[in-house]
Amino acid sequence: MPDIELTCLAEYVHRKSGYKASFWRRSEFAEAVEMVVDTVDPKIRVLSRYNKRMRSVVDTTWQFLDSLTEHLPSELHISRQSFAVDPRVRVLFENADSMLRILNQSAHLPEFFASHPQVDSALAFLSMEKNEKQFFGMELDGDMLKREVLQTAVSFNDHHFLAPSLEAQKAKEGIKCYGFVALLKKVNQLIMQSHFDIKRLEDTKRDITAEIRKLRAVLNNAEGEDSLSSASIEKLNSERMVVESDLVQARIQTESPDRHMQYIIDVLREPQQYLRIERESLSVNNLGIKTEQAHVIEFATMEIENLLKRVAMIVSLHREDFSG
Repeated sequence: MPDIELTCLAEYVHRKSGYKASFWRRSEFAEAVEMVVDTVDPKIRVLSRYNKRMRSVVDTTWQFLDSLTEHLPSELHISRQSFAVDPRVRVLFENADSMLRILNQSAHLPEFFASHPQVDSALAFLSMEKNEKQFFGMELDGDMLKREVLQTAVSFNDHHFLAPSLEAQKAKEGIKCYGFVALLKKVNQLIMQSHFDIKRLEDTKRDITAEIRKLRAVLNNAEGEDSLSSASIEKLNSERMVVESDLVQARIQTESPDRHMQYIIDVLREPQQYLRIERESLSVNNLGIKTEQAHVIEFATMEIENLLKRVAMIVSLHREDFSG
């Protein structure tokens, strides 16, 4: 079972399987289903009408993602020039050189401009990790300098520019793709959990077997009848039979394409149970310190249980910031 990258689903498809990059459009859900099957378990194709059973939940998830991304903040312009004049851009990157290095090392941006020689600007989906660190520092309150004030510094790292395009709507589709892939990661996590359950049952069976051996040794060395040890062995044998039965069922379900498809259906049928995308804002000063009266950065927070927590925004970029 492949481990999917947290990147735009369309780009994942284009890179890994050769499906059409536009497959996420409503008219191409059949192809979306095939990508999901390839990602989770290709053996699902042996099941009767698998594509029909899964198409409706893919549609459900896409409608959910449509509603989440409908009111995303307007794009933020990122460039060498904007870094010099816009404090919001400076908060996102350590320095101008770091920003330019990240832009040029992106897996998709230089390629996009190279393949669109007549285009000077583009839109993209920027995904980052947001970090907050509290410390005691100084703060100016009117004319008074206060010391030992609890403050929160905000920084961003692990920048990924995805889904470059000429239209804001297509860049937003990149965020939806990102959310879709995150949900598939959840499916894979559930499948992996079933493997952990097997390991737990195997460990339990081994522990019970060891305890039975120990009691039998005591029973063999005992003088006369040891009814307590005999009863304990009988009880443990019964427990082991239950564990063995559970283990057989767990192994069947873990490798079952039908079970894997059910995991997909369960997650994509109710994506709101796992995925959250919310519009948020953050007020920070020029030093990246949270404060009420400062520069406001707007972004979307994307969170899926313990698998993913990222901030996302639509950004505009300019060709002149890309070398070569």
